Amino acid sequence: MADKFMQSEDGFKKKEQKKRVARKITQSYLQNSGLYYLQRYAASESHFKSVMARKIDRSLTDHPSLDKNQCLEWLDEVAEKFVKAGYLNDERYATGLLQSLQIKGRSQKQIQGRMRHAGVAADIIERVMQARFAEMAERIDTSELPSNWPLNTANLSEYIAALKCARKRRVGPFEHLSAQSKPHDKALAMMARNGFSYDIAQTILATDKNEAEDIMILARSLF
Repeated sequence: MADKFMQSEDGFKKKEQKKRVARKITQSYLQNSGLYYLQRYAASESHFKSVMARKIDRSLTDHPSLDKNQCLEWLDEVAEKFVKAGYLNDERYATGLLQSLQIKGRSQKQIQGRMRHAGVAADIIERVMQARFAEMAERIDTSELPSNWPLNTANLSEYIAALKCARKRRVGPFEHLSAQSKPHDKALAMMARNGFSYDIAQTILATDKNEAEDIMILARSLF
């Protein structure tokens, strides 16, 4: 037992010795590391800077002689350079994120929350969403909408998102896909938790099954 204890203690010491030391921050390191990050992940300017700021904090732990304010100034300069070069573009990022979340059937509340969490400014969120919804409204023929949907297509994306949510959870017009039906009030509660209004949820749950399937096919051309 003593031998095993000594072995485990030696192993623990080796792990301690192998602890990775953070790279010392320089402006060129921030630029190279930042480019590598953006090649792998889409990010808003705010999110990018928060990721790089955490790298700075880790580096400061292992290199206490570093000047944090100087490091943050370098980060601001790198971010500004990336914005000018087009590597960071919040409007483009927000547009891509919006389209991705629409495909997944997220509500406008969920999309706005996700964008805010990603550090996108409120005016960019509003501008991108309005442009996207206007584009969708122009591409839809109201005669193709389910008979119980409103003819005003300004909020079309929200109805389609709610319909996708209903299909995923197999409620309303898609209840036939489920082995067990869900009470109407529980289906409404589920839709509310996903950010959809009571009126939209009621409309979706009352949509005809065949019309719902048709609009789901049509939706593929809109996203």
